[in-house]
Amino acid sequence: MKDKTIPPINGYWYFNKTSFNVSNGCIYFRMYTVTKTWRHINSEGWEKYHDEMDLNCILQFETKDELYLDVSTIYRYLSEKKQMDYCRIRNIIE
Repeated sequence: MKDKTIPPINGYWYFNKTSFNVSNGCIYFRMYTVTKTWRHINSEGWEKYHDEMDLNCILQFETKDELYLDVSTIYRYLSEKKQMDYCRIRNIIE
């Protein structure tokens, strides 16, 4: 996946282990991030703002041999990282 539209969130991305799936020559998984900030709502104060984003990733392989050689490495890498920044995610999917 070489999509240039991954949002550069200043926080961290987390791997959703239950989303990992291998089928049709592809690896599918999701990453998510949670942002919490304060925003001014009116003259009386501030409100805590909570936003969650999901990133659906698809890694497509040309041959099933390549897929099966990489699947355990990719899963292990994703599950060992507690949190990932924007640059680390870009390196996985490119």
